[in-house]
Amino acid sequence: MSAAGSKGAADSRGGAIVENAVGLLKAVPGISWKLVHRQERRTNLYVTKGHQTESALSGYRDTVHVTVYKRFGVQLGECSFPLISADKREMSKRVADALVICGHTQKQAYSLPERRPVPNIPLVDPEIVNAISKGMLDKKLLAIAERVKEEFAHRQGFRLNSMELFAEHGKTLIINSNGLKAFAEDTEAYLEMTITAFVGEKEQEHVPATRVRRLRDLDIKQLVDEYTKIAHDVLIAFRPNRFKGPAVLVKDALREFFAPSQYPNPIVAHCSARWKHMGISRYQPDEYITNRPIIGDKITLMSNPLVPYNVESEAFDDDGVPGQQVTLIKEGRFKDHIASKKYADYLRIKPSGPLGVIQVKPGSKSMAQLLSSKKMVYEIVAFSSFVPNDVSGDFTAEIRLGYMHDGDKKTPFKGGMLTGNIFDLMSNAYFSKEVEKMPGYIGPEAIRFENAMVSGM
Repeated sequence: MSAAGSKGAADSRGGAIVENAVGLLKAVPGISWKLVHRQERRTNLYVTKGHQTESALSGYRDTVHVTVYKRFGVQLGECSFPLISADKREMSKRVADALVICGHTQKQAYSLPERRPVPNIPLVDPEIVNAISKGMLDKKLLAIAERVKEEFAHRQGFRLNSMELFAEHGKTLIINSNGLKAFAEDTEAYLEMTITAFVGEKEQEHVPATRVRRLRDLDIKQLVDEYTKIAHDVLIAFRPNRFKGPAVLVKDALREFFAPSQYPNPIVAHCSARWKHMGISRYQPDEYITNRPIIGDKITLMSNPLVPYNVESEAFDDDGVPGQQVTLIKEGRFKDHIASKKYADYLRIKPSGPLGVIQVKPGSKSMAQLLSSKKMVYEIVAFSSFVPNDVSGDFTAEIRLGYMHDGDKKTPFKGGMLTGNIFDLMSNAYFSKEVEKMPGYIGPEAIRFENAMVSGM
């Protein structure tokens, strides 16, 4: 979200709800409250097999959610609910019902954040905003779709089966009873393709996707080059034998390791103040995060929600706490928590704001050094799925595409399972000096685990 002053609610049905709700909530004695107003304008474009446009759908979403809090001595009850009408009588009933629920949801008390300056992060694409205002976003997306089709028109051995694009402009306003008022805007675009690579009757499907803040960051030629190469190499890849030795993660596999889209990596998850409060976190201040003494590069990892135009950057978290860069791990040792206001109060620490882009400090080796060895090296480009146990760090991940490096020979492979424990692997790992920038991740272009295990198929 890009901060843009405190405009508050825009002209909308939601704006009227916000105005009436704030007035009503301020008049209720003995409570605290938070209100979140989110507006989104989006256009979705679907292209089917044969490059025919199936649909171009535009929509507007305007939501208001309220959370009320009531103290019961040292306990605090809370209840959240949506508001869909500006009618004050209906609002009064929803608040009264919520206060009853508060009496049954008591937990350790904490305070709401106070008003603080919102960081002005550039996360808005004027091209998307202008296209929406002129009712031409569908035409922008159609032009991108045409560029994708053109890239496939001259490529032999590949077929574009379908494509989905969307772009949206969002606005978020958070107000609370402690004087906080935070407003920010953001844009996002998404492109997904279904690609088939074929040789004779042999085929291989690949369904890649990417998210960006700006349409200009969709480098169609580069994306199609990358996606078709992956589809082709998976098509011709062999099945690996059982292997134990150095494995190097790059590209999608590297991003999925450090910054998966749906959940934090266990290295990051154990930095959670919530986990610390619940007794789940394995970390202790200034102690190594690994299960064993560190032999290789010692990891330094930060959360940075302030990276311009990155899809994982945010101006503030769900409570309105401003985003800030936080060093979570330094030279292999735990340093700080990711903490909401609630769990920061419980632990008596400062709130961190949102978890942002995962930034990892570059390492001591060049890419050439990481991929070279007197013994065989497995380079892993993509997993079919990478879902480690977030508490233990154990994982078993099927390899979608990799390359076996044996001297000067580089051979694609697929299948086999990379297995192990993240905290064990990090005790003997090396990072590249070269840096890669991806959605949600900025850091070394590769990480090499010296004692990796790949099961054969």
